[in-house]
Amino acid sequence: MKTDKFQQFAKKVNQADILTNNAVVYTRVSTKEQADGNASLETQLKYCNEYAQRKGLNIIQYFGGTYESAKNDERVEFIKMLKFLKTRKNISYVLVYSYDRFSRTGANAAYISSNLKKKGIHTISVSQEVDTSKPSGVFQENLYYMFSQFDNEMRRDKTVTGMREKLRNGYWCSVPPFGYVNTNKGAPADKSNIILNEKGKMVAKVFKWIYKHSWSLERASLETKKQGLYISSKRLSEILRNPFYAGLITSSIIPGEIYEGKHEKAISPQVFKTVNEILNGKTISRRGIKTESHEEIPLKGILICEDCGRKMTGYKASKNQKFYYKCNTKGCRNNQRADELHESFEEILMYFSVSEKFIEPLKHKIKNQFDKLNEASNEKKNKLTASLTSIETKIEKTNMKFIEDKIDETVYNTYLAKFKEEKERIIKELENPFIKLSNLEKFTNYTIEITRNLLNIWKSANYNEKVSLQNVIFPEGILYNREKGIYRTLRVNTLFSVNHLLSDVYSDKKQSGKLILNKNSAFVPPTGLEPVSTV
Repeated sequence: MKTDKFQQFAKKVNQADILTNNAVVYTRVSTKEQADGNASLETQLKYCNEYAQRKGLNIIQYFGGTYESAKNDERVEFIKMLKFLKTRKNISYVLVYSYDRFSRTGANAAYISSNLKKKGIHTISVSQEVDTSKPSGVFQENLYYMFSQFDNEMRRDKTVTGMREKLRNGYWCSVPPFGYVNTNKGAPADKSNIILNEKGKMVAKVFKWIYKHSWSLERASLETKKQGLYISSKRLSEILRNPFYAGLITSSIIPGEIYEGKHEKAISPQVFKTVNEILNGKTISRRGIKTESHEEIPLKGILICEDCGRKMTGYKASKNQKFYYKCNTKGCRNNQRADELHESFEEILMYFSVSEKFIEPLKHKIKNQFDKLNEASNEKKNKLTASLTSIETKIEKTNMKFIEDKIDETVYNTYLAKFKEEKERIIKELENPFIKLSNLEKFTNYTIEITRNLLNIWKSANYNEKVSLQNVIFPEGILYNREKGIYRTLRVNTLFSVNHLLSDVYSDKKQSGKLILNKNSAFVPPTGLEPVSTV
């Protein structure tokens, strides 16, 4: 049977299957130093031109020719090239020196290359020549992308390991914070010379203003403006909490560690510590010198005058050399002997100590609470991971829409900035997950030891340990009523409110009338305290 008469019914040839001899060239290096200091770009260009000449290809346009990191595919020249390919229908090849010059993003690089191939555009590495028109060639191409990403990860791991050692030896490995300059820029970290510039000297002044005069951030910010360098109060808050200015080094790649740095200090560690205590609301004397912490007045700062709502301070009377707690509100006469308040407070602690017969029920309660915390932690982590995947997909789709002219540049930049900000927020949350307890039984026994010996622990603890324990039990402080001579809680840690219930309602102990419970806080594990045996 002759089919000539039916030719009109044959399927039309897909334009993407028609190869032309037109090509574009993309070259790049990763850093400015590479772009300025070697001939890599010239070498890449030379090999691409020679390949085109050998294969009879016509180069329509050149892209790149500069430094762009291939860790992501949001590069200016790279995006420009993809957008150009979308607008031109007669280009069949993208020439690169090697596939890692095209991208080092693994699966995403393969995805972009696959989308180009659907439009009839093949990505060709002139130094790793494979036939991308065949499945085996596409497989090889994708392997190159995967190995490039793997190589990136290996380099990163090696780099991070080296950075950790440098940081632990006191050498800063990144761009120095606001107010610092590296006079030996480009040299290895251990050869750097990081010193204060004029902005840094202003930061040092801010530290001293707050240290001496207890100024607020807003007041200090206005003063910097008067002296010719405006630093917003929000920015100051970030700066003043960075221990780098006290000559100390911390980093997210060495979490929980802090080392003395080799760089110039803006202020002493003691000034830094005091300033941060001021920023955190600690009591400071009018001369700007921190009030000494006395073992005899551990309730200072946690006691709140019920009449005026102000925190009570502690002092030593010059006449009788006794310690007192006092409300500093003018006209308020809440001034109490410390030893008397301590006696009342000790009675309260007795009613938060759990009876032996209720140890097992309390253990069960603690386990349930921590199981819930761990469950919530894992659930949040899973949600954040899913959100991160979702936002990365949105970024990828936004890039493709821009390349395909479905959105203009203004809309593209707006949404991309928004998605990147959201991505950074999610990553930051993932870097600080809730602590998952690996040894719940050990921690439960530790907690029980504290609750069983609460009064003895408090009596035998030093000042800082007493303060820590008090803050765990009463997270928002405790009100003292001068007229009735009683305490009233704002909020009690759930663990200790359960203790109170077990030891008070279900035991033979009687209510002392020293404490009125208001409400409970969320479950807060008592950290930073060592169990003390019963005396």
